[in-house]
Amino acid sequence: MSDAKAQHEESALQELISELKARGRQARITGRPDIDGHPALTTDAVLEVDGREWAVDHCLVSREPDLPPAMAQADKTLSSRLQPVADAHKCGLAVSYLPQAKSDHTKKDIENYYDEVVRTTETAAKTGQMAVGSDGFITAQVYDADPPEVTLIPFTDTTGNAFLGAQIEAGLAGPLTKKLEGQLKRAKDAGYPVALLLDQIPRPGSGNKTIWLASAYTITQVTQRVLNKHPGIVDQVWLRPAQKAAIYVAPQMHLLIA
Repeated sequence: MSDAKAQHEESALQELISELKARGRQARITGRPDIDGHPALTTDAVLEVDGREWAVDHCLVSREPDLPPAMAQADKTLSSRLQPVADAHKCGLAVSYLPQAKSDHTKKDIENYYDEVVRTTETAAKTGQMAVGSDGFITAQVYDADPPEVTLIPFTDTTGNAFLGAQIEAGLAGPLTKKLEGQLKRAKDAGYPVALLLDQIPRPGSGNKTIWLASAYTITQVTQRVLNKHPGIVDQVWLRPAQKAAIYVAPQMHLLIA
């Protein structure tokens, strides 16, 4: 495990400990099986809460894993193709698009999509007016710039679905299912109560972005749908939100499912 990942997990666990204590519980970390090993557990932590040990696993509320490579590919492809358009028309170009994931599209599909981005941008450059592509995500606008430049504005999603719930499920369902079939099930089989600690705060230095706009309610709905396919494993689900409320006004960590 990298130092950044370990530190991020540790900060989330410590905030959970603080929240439990604020609620009048006695809580402390008694083990880190993923770091120090454990005879029965492979979860991220063992927490003792009011004298009882819980197996706890940390999980980011992430965008789908295809997003970082899809964004990198789009940037590389479009930057080299659109800068000559800006140079030819001596202008700035602001271009939006939906990154295309290899898991959802063929190589030809992706090439055709970015060809449309280029054609749309050329139309905007020639007419001086905003141009829109067929999917509604592709747009191109001209602005004054000297020297000419291109500003790429990717949507931070590959699903093409405006609903945050769909975006959360695309990123969370796979990793959570893997945990439910792996370390969380082993912990339950070993007799431990199991808690899942979801985290909206992105890991520093990671290309894996979290869905920070999603509400606790939406995250609860998505999580419960995944848990329903693996009943009886997780006893509690906590959330470290991206945006904290003022202290004493609302909890700093949310208990989503219990």
